[in-house]
Amino acid sequence: MKIIRLFFSTSIIHTTFEFINLYPIFPPLSELRPRIAVTLLPGLPAYIIFMCIRHTDCINDDEKVRSLLTEYLNAVKRVLKKRDDFDSRVLWLSNTLRLLHNMKQYSGDKPFQIENTPRQNEQCLRNFDLSEYRVVLSNVALWIFNNLITNLKERIQALTVPALLEHEAISVPTDKTGRPRSSSMGGEPDSTQQKLDKLLGELTSVHKTLQYHGVDPEVVMQLFKQLFYFMCASALNNLLLRSELCRWTKGMQIR
Repeated sequence: MKIIRLFFSTSIIHTTFEFINLYPIFPPLSELRPRIAVTLLPGLPAYIIFMCIRHTDCINDDEKVRSLLTEYLNAVKRVLKKRDDFDSRVLWLSNTLRLLHNMKQYSGDKPFQIENTPRQNEQCLRNFDLSEYRVVLSNVALWIFNNLITNLKERIQALTVPALLEHEAISVPTDKTGRPRSSSMGGEPDSTQQKLDKLLGELTSVHKTLQYHGVDPEVVMQLFKQLFYFMCASALNNLLLRSELCRWTKGMQIR
C-alpha cells in the first residue's frame, strides 16, 4: 500500500496539449459509460477538465477553479456510488490519475518540470497553486484503487483453491478403484480445469480493461502484485489445512 500511495503522490506521466483534439460536445460525468469511453481518447474527461482549469487560470478566477475541482471530485464519488461496477471504477481511476499528472506537470513546480519541453514549461499555470487539490485527487485515486482490489479479490476468491491447488497439471490421482479422484470443489474431474480457465480468463479480462482505459503501467503492475499475493496467501492457507494436497506431485506442480 505504501508503494501505490507513493506513486499517487510523486509520479507524473507527461503529455503535451498541442496534440489533443477536444470534442465540441461532451456529456456530463454521470452519463459517460465505460463502453463509450473506450472508443475515445484515454483520459479525455481529465484533459477537458484541465483545459477548463487552464481557462480559469488565464482569467485568474480562483473561485471558479476551486468550484470546478470540487464538483469533479463530488461527481466522481456520486458516479461510483451509483454505478458500482469494475469498468466504471477503472474509468474514473484512469481519469483521476490523468488529471493529477496534468496538474503536476503544469504546476510550475521545479521537480515536475525536469522532463518538460520548453514549450510545456511555457504552458504552466501562472496564477494558481493547486497543491492541496493534488493531495485530495491522490487520496480519491487511492480510494478507487482499494475498491478495485477488494472487488477483484471477491471475484477470484472462489477460483483460487481449485485452480491453483486442486488442478492436476502433472498427473491425476486415482482412488482404490483406479478411477480419477474428483476435487472437493466439483464432482467432475474436469471441473478444476474449468476453474483454472475461468481464473485465467478473469485475469486476462482485468488486464485488457485496464489497458483500454489507459491506466498507468505502474498502477497495473501494483494491482496484479496485490492480486497474486492474495492468491498465493489463500492457496498456502488451504494447503496447510488439507493433508491430501501434501504430496510430492503437488509440490512439483506448485514449484
